[in-house]
Amino acid sequence: MDLKWPLEIDSAGRPLTVDGLDETKQRAEIGVGAQQGDWDFDISYGVPWIQLMSMKPWSPGLVRASLAQQLLRTPGLDTVESIVLDETGERELTASCRCTASGVQFDVEAG
Repeated sequence: MDLKWPLEIDSAGRPLTVDGLDETKQRAEIGVGAQQGDWDFDISYGVPWIQLMSMKPWSPGLVRASLAQQLLRTPGLDTVESIVLDETGERELTASCRCTASGVQFDVEAG
């Protein structure tokens, strides 16, 4: 998964962490990029991408609902304003999700 927030190291060689809005954005992007069931500590975490994209025909409504459900689990995220899906190929999909946290709108990309 390509994150928009690369790992940064301080002058002592320790990784820097993010907080506030940056943390919310990062958690949201990781959540929608994760395959549901892959994380042993919480098998409900993530989006069931394999199941969603294996359906013939696939359901845009079900994909949007699954994305929204995962996004709304993100601490600090207030609302999901919109989800735009773009089918880039056979069983390939990108999603652009407009979200709000602390009154600030931002986009979360998946796919």
